Amino acid sequence: YYAPAFRFEDEDDNPWIPYRQMSETPLPENHLLDARLRKEKEDAINQINHVRNVLQQIKQEANHLLNH
Repeated sequence: YYAPAFRFEDEDDNPWIPYRQMSETPLPENHLLDARLRKEKEDAINQINHVRNVLQQIKQEANHLLNH
């Protein structure tokens, strides 16, 4: 989905973003921890694969434009 940048009409192209503390997600209870860690790894691998697929599509489009 498309997520537009959060900008106000009176802001420059590069507005100041104030510092804030990082957010932390608490770890689940011990009996749920292994499943959470497996899911984290699976999600990370899925994201890597998605980025690779997008880059492959960009490469194919660029090659098509350069060769036609």
